[in-house]
Amino acid sequence: MNDELMFGDYVEIEQKRYGVENEDFIYKVITTGLRSNAWVDVPVQTPPVEALHDDMEDVVNCVCCGVSEICVRKYRVADVKICNPNPTALRAQLAEAQAEIKRLAEEIVKYGERVESWLYKGNDEPMWYEDFMYFVHDIERRLHP
Repeated sequence: MNDELMFGDYVEIEQKRYGVENEDFIYKVITTGLRSNAWVDVPVQTPPVEALHDDMEDVVNCVCCGVSEICVRKYRVADVKICNPNPTALRAQLAEAQAEIKRLAEEIVKYGERVESWLYKGNDEPMWYEDFMYFVHDIERRLHP
């Protein structure tokens, strides 16, 4: 079962379009944690009909936003794409991104120290040196306030 889906999450589900490319509609998840052998096949035809299948699958109940928010239908979890992961998943991704940003910033500072060392050995200062060092010192200030 997809533990990431929760009540109130938004998902995209592909809709069948005739003569043009299929389009993803936004749906709101109403119920999760279900297993069924009946769900609407994707891409969704008009009108959407729940079809019986041979196997039991994880499904979610959803309403189509802005179209018919009173008709609740079952869709297979494998057929939906999450638009907004739940806050816990977002916080974990944010923590990972912040750790990576800090690591990269420390690498930039180390590179700046190597550039300064290279200049102290009597090498000519490149044209971009002043801007680069301002950038490095700004990162140092942010890393170690």
